[in-house]
Amino acid sequence: NAPAGPQAFEDLTTQIRKYKKLGSTVVLGDFNAWLGQARNAEERDNMGPFGDRSHKRNRNGKLLTTLLETCEMKSLNGFSQPTDEDVTENFWFTRYDPVNQSRTMIDYILVDSGVQVDEFGVDYTDLGSDHHLVWSVLRSTRLAWRRRGRRRRKRYRSEKFLSGPNQTDTEA
Repeated sequence: NAPAGPQAFEDLTTQIRKYKKLGSTVVLGDFNAWLGQARNAEERDNMGPFGDRSHKRNRNGKLLTTLLETCEMKSLNGFSQPTDEDVTENFWFTRYDPVNQSRTMIDYILVDSGVQVDEFGVDYTDLGSDHHLVWSVLRSTRLAWRRRGRRRRKRYRSEKFLSGPNQTDTEA
């Protein structure tokens, strides 16, 4: 597989802008991006104060930082620290390289301002991969118009997302 480059991030930016017009947007993935520490207040707003201090920002990290700013998204990874006694790092690492014995953060959950974050974490259970499962509990309230012009609130449940894109939503 060829590494993701500027064109892949431009395409993703286009898709995020398209879906943001429809409502709250969440993007998950392995970006192979080292963001490092936030360098200014704007980056802290997008990346949080708890970045990976052990790695400098790489090319994909620069592209992801630009995407966060351009699309007004934030990466959840840097907004909290692990509390497990087993985790010796002060940041959530999402990949462990057994050859170099290095821990890096390259898998991310990106959200827009319409998403409320209740919890975030990384499950360090051995899944037979060098990556770890990134998880979050999210809530999004989207307003929909009724025929008479009044608004109603809808709550989206993850079970509906798991069962496929053509399922109807459950009303709160």
